[in-house]
Amino acid sequence: GPNIGLFESYCIATGYARECESILEVDGKIVGGKAHPAYRMMLDAMSTARSIWAEIKPKKLAIKEEED
Repeated sequence: GPNIGLFESYCIATGYARECESILEVDGKIVGGKAHPAYRMMLDAMSTARSIWAEIKPKKLAIKEEED
């Protein structure tokens, strides 16, 4: 069955990435001539989310079209 723990970790990592994006929209990506710490955190969170998604993604996404 589905691994709920992995899915939860995926959601948390995605949430961190979005939170970092919000911070960067306000502060900018460069602070004091260096990359903002939130920028590195965002990249790490996105990388984590991608690797988890590769493990949990459905083998096949079934898209059903509605019948008229």
